[in-house]
Amino acid sequence: MRLLSLLFVGIFACSDRDGIPWQEAQNYLEQTIKVRGQIVRTHNSGKACFLNFDKDWQGKFHLVLFPSSFPDYPLPPEDFFLGREVLVRGKIGEYKGTPQMKVESPEQFLEVDGRTDLLAAIQVAPGIRGLLPRADGTNVRLVSWNLKNFFDEEDDPWRQDERTNPASVSSARSARIAAVIRELDADLLCLQEVENRFHLEQFVRKHLPDLHYEVVLLEGNDGRGIDVAVLSRLPIRSSTSYRHLEFPTQTGGSQRFFRDLLRVDLGPPLSASVFVVHLKSQIGGDSADRSREAEALGIARVLGEALQANPRLRAVLIGDFNEVLGEPTLDILLATGLSDPFPPDAGPTYNRQPYLTRIDYALVSPAVAPQVMGTLIYNKSGAVKIENASDHYPVVLDLRCP
Repeated sequence: MRLLSLLFVGIFACSDRDGIPWQEAQNYLEQTIKVRGQIVRTHNSGKACFLNFDKDWQGKFHLVLFPSSFPDYPLPPEDFFLGREVLVRGKIGEYKGTPQMKVESPEQFLEVDGRTDLLAAIQVAPGIRGLLPRADGTNVRLVSWNLKNFFDEEDDPWRQDERTNPASVSSARSARIAAVIRELDADLLCLQEVENRFHLEQFVRKHLPDLHYEVVLLEGNDGRGIDVAVLSRLPIRSSTSYRHLEFPTQTGGSQRFFRDLLRVDLGPPLSASVFVVHLKSQIGGDSADRSREAEALGIARVLGEALQANPRLRAVLIGDFNEVLGEPTLDILLATGLSDPFPPDAGPTYNRQPYLTRIDYALVSPAVAPQVMGTLIYNKSGAVKIENASDHYPVVLDLRCP
């Protein structure tokens, strides 16, 4: 009898066009349905925005929106939705015993006050290709950018991608990211926090077909599935993942890279080996620091062997190091002979308060250092607010290569 009831509920939910009353949402846990009701209370905690259907909201079904989607709405969501009736579609979940629906993007709101046009797709300027001029004498531009949870809409059963809020990048944020990339017009774009190759290839085909990028992404070790990747219009000779490399920790054990160390060997005019990294985050305190230092020792081992084999190796170590200058992680890497071409006052690369710090770098080998024509942390776009695209600013390195 219970099975028949569940089947009936599922059929009803799938066939209902007008949505069920919000009071009944709790009966549809783990199902994707349409819900209708009036928002009578809102609260933005900074980490999430809650839309409530009852002023006595505790323990009652509600909607929850997350900060990366806030710019996708015409007004702050706590202001825009207050007093409005909505028809919204999504999966009914539960948090600490309270039913809720996570709203990943405005596309989930099918109606607002009976209208379908109030949340029309946000129009994002496409960005002017090459808006950022190159330093004099430059013929190759390298850029690194952490895209912040660049996930697709599919739930990967082998990764914990659903832990991210929201669990996918909205179409509007994708367009903002593309606008910034177009302005930078990099010859080699090194990325962090990309879920998979297919998602990145789709993004390039949709938003950047005229930039003629080839995608390099090899799956790494991260439990959520965030990987490092490269978009290149320089000739690629080979690509190597060090995800399986084991190296010692300072406590006598061993570990692997939390994500990966991706090596891409490129032909002329750069003719160099570019190593893309995304080191362990700061979450975890002293333990995270030790893990990050171990990763630096692992990178130093790889680079040391490469430089020993070829002292004139043209190499760039680039990406999100999750560390500031003066700490052991950077000291270990700089001790390999790499140098930091950016000035001390270059500014922050992580753009969220209160942690405005420089944690993204492009370190160069002695053979590359004399060819650095310019460096920049790109913190102001002509088309969009970069903070609405990612929590990192792109790092730009202009080179004059033979």
